[in-house]
Amino acid sequence: MSSSQKTRQYDNMKKLCTLVVRPACRQAGWNFIQKSITDFGPFLLLTFDKEVSIKNIPT
Repeated sequence: MSSSQKTRQYDNMKKLCTLVVRPACRQAGWNFIQKSITDFGPFLLLTFDKEVSIKNIPT
């Protein structure tokens, strides 16, 4: 995967976090956060390799 594809993928993920994940977490609270970590954790680890570290995701 080229670096521009990775950047675009990361930008899309950032948008998803901003538009979907954060408002949903605020609405649903901790249970949703735990469920999403369980459901999406493996996906996130596969999506972000060593070049894009997890700590760069906005919280």
